[in-house]
Amino acid sequence: MGRFGVFFVLSLVMTGACKGGVVTGPSPISDVTIVTLRSALDGSPVSGAVVQAGGQEVVADSSGSAAVPGLVRGSVMKITAGGFVVRDTKYSGSGVPLLLWPDLPGLIESVYSSINGYLIRWGNSDDNFRPEALLYVHEELWEDSVWQALEEAVNTANAAPTQARVRLVKEKPSPDLAFYDVMLDPTIDPTYAAATTGNRADRYGINGGTIRFRKKIYAANVAIILHELGHAVGGFGWHNPAAVGIMRTSYTPGLRDYTDLEKDMMRLVSARSTGNVRPDSDVINPFWSGAVVSYH
Repeated sequence: MGRFGVFFVLSLVMTGACKGGVVTGPSPISDVTIVTLRSALDGSPVSGAVVQAGGQEVVADSSGSAAVPGLVRGSVMKITAGGFVVRDTKYSGSGVPLLLWPDLPGLIESVYSSINGYLIRWGNSDDNFRPEALLYVHEELWEDSVWQALEEAVNTANAAPTQARVRLVKEKPSPDLAFYDVMLDPTIDPTYAAATTGNRADRYGINGGTIRFRKKIYAANVAIILHELGHAVGGFGWHNPAAVGIMRTSYTPGLRDYTDLEKDMMRLVSARSTGNVRPDSDVINPFWSGAVVSYH
């Protein structure tokens, strides 16, 4: 499961024993893997979590540790715990604790694509890390009122736990950089949205796309801009149906920042690698499918 892998291995063997003047052993005991379980939000231990692997079922103790016998690299594990999202992953052999997602209201509906089921993840692999999302603002949106709103929204997004820093530019970036075309599009159906975001993705995750506003007045609205940036670099695929906030279907009027719940969701998405699929599984698909996904 990439950089957020798991665990360390404690191999137990019996020391040699003398029997009738002959040394026998060492006699092996089944290897035991200590699986350490933590909350992905605050790092607290998840006691009572149940780890299922290889036909075995082990309950984590008060420190969030479960001694699972017989794990080998690639073993599939299912972890369940009250108040947390069920986790399916493979044993990687590393010593990093396994981070579980608290089951926040609307989380699963918000952070996975309704089109292909993938986590909305900015490209973050070790060999193709994308620390910055450029916003290439087309000339029709350069007027002061729009630019000031864009600047405020970008500064607010960069202060949130988004997956990449955002930067405004007026010149078209090189094709090898990750960027969004930010433009007017009066053809957007007025019954559908004031603005839309189309994410482009490759096997490493999202690498840019388009952000379109139906009218300039919407491009000068900080909340609407933040909503679209939430789709681009915040990890939001759809809209949180259970919360008031920027990422609500029609956003919440008067807000100029993401809510604490939305920021927590961003943090949870950042605790997963590209290829995670609904609802929190790294078992089936190692990489994003490469589809272009659009939101509003």
